Amino acid sequence: MVVFHYSGHGSQVVDPDKDTPDGLNSTLVPIDSGYNSSGGVVQDIMGHTLFLLMYALKTDNVTVVLDSCNSGGVLRGATRFGKIEV
Repeated sequence: MVVFHYSGHGSQVVDPDKDTPDGLNSTLVPIDSGYNSSGGVVQDIMGHTLFLLMYALKTDNVTVVLDSCNSGGVLRGATRFGKIEV
């Protein structure tokens, strides 16, 4: 069993693949996002990237808890989970 928990900032960026209805991709914003101390750029973690990392795990038993703004919800196939309007 794998549990992934993230509490922090979320954001949205323009979807370069144009495969989302609103034209935006949701991201997780790591603490070093933006410019780091050595001058390099650290990118947000795209939802697609998180999906690929979870898919690579050697288990079917994965729980993901995201506590962040702009998460937009989660899709598994055609089923949407977690979109809460406040």
